[in-house]
Amino acid sequence: MSRYIDADKLMEVLNGFTQFHHIETLTVGTFVDMIVDMPTADIQKEIDYWHDRASSYEQTIVKLSNALADRREVVRGKWTEERLPSTSGGSYQVWRCSNCKQAFNWRMNYCGNCGSRMGDGE
Repeated sequence: MSRYIDADKLMEVLNGFTQFHHIETLTVGTFVDMIVDMPTADIQKEIDYWHDRASSYEQTIVKLSNALADRREVVRGKWTEERLPSTSGGSYQVWRCSNCKQAFNWRMNYCGNCGSRMGDGE
């Protein structure tokens, strides 16, 4: 498991070191010893706090989405087939939503732009 240290305390230790020593005398080993000797930061309270808030937000979102799903009006549409000119001189087929007029290269059960249900393969 990761070990979290208090960065502010580490800065205090480093500032204290540089008051009595030249920064050039700080070796990697000394720096590692400083980090190892640092007390572990107590972050469990923060983790618990944010976990509880996230859980609360998640419950609220689920309640709202369920409420909206019960009241959502189903919008229906139809695909209209079109042929558009291509840059090679030919043409290609697209399917256009009757509600939002967005064109797609394939048909789906719904419009990927406005969400209209196309129903029964239309």
